[in-house]
Amino acid sequence: MSTNAKSRKIFGLNQLLRLLGLGLIALLALSLFTCDLFKVGLGKKVDIDPPSVNFTSHQSGKYVRGTIELSGTAGDDIGVTRVSLKAGGVDYEAALVPGTDILWTVSLDTLSLEGSTDFTATAFDATGKSTPITILMYVDNKAPTVLVSAPLSYGG
Repeated sequence: MSTNAKSRKIFGLNQLLRLLGLGLIALLALSLFTCDLFKVGLGKKVDIDPPSVNFTSHQSGKYVRGTIELSGTAGDDIGVTRVSLKAGGVDYEAALVPGTDILWTVSLDTLSLEGSTDFTATAFDATGKSTPITILMYVDNKAPTVLVSAPLSYGG
């Protein structure tokens, strides 16, 4: 091999290494200016936990009638987006009051319900996770019936 061919081969290798070095420097500069390399973690917070929900206005086993207002709290590490209530097969959307724990309220008329009824509140978070909680209450909208009976004969 001639000296000229050897120098071309070495010169080509030097150019290749120089281009690779410049490419690495360019990639490093690009990543430093476009990525947040100094943050530790997975990026945005990963939602692992489902939301929590509780009733604060009523307890299981209570008797109710007429229009009632159910209320409670809901919470989540990412944020509660809505709370729905289901009673007697009907869905109600709760009004939310933001804060550390979300306060929710639902006003509903129990005239279409009677007897033992499940009231289920479900909290939903921003990622679609949900948690239900159910209480059983007795709805009594019927007027009392009074039965008066007198003996057929008195005194004898």
